[in-house]
This record gives sequence, structure tokens and C-alpha cells, in this order.
Amino acid sequence: MPRVGSGLRVVRSKAMFDLVGQAIEQGKALGMLYSLENSP
Repeated sequence: MPRVGSGLRVVRSKAMFDLVGQAIEQGKALGMLYSLENSP
């Protein structure tokens, strides 16, 4: 289980790229990758 708090984070870039691409393609980017403030 990952630790909570600040500090250096290391990720596998290809895996992160693929995850971000999937989120965008599936329409899940809002809320997962970013949020909108002051929206209804």
C-alpha cells in the first residue's frame, strides 16, 4: 500500500502514459486527472 504524504514519487512512464490515454479515451479524465472548480 502506498504511503500517504509528500515526497518523491516514482512511476513507470509507459504505464502512466497508457493509463492517462485510457482515461481520456473512456471519458474518465474529468475527476480522475483533473477537476473543475466553480462548476455547477
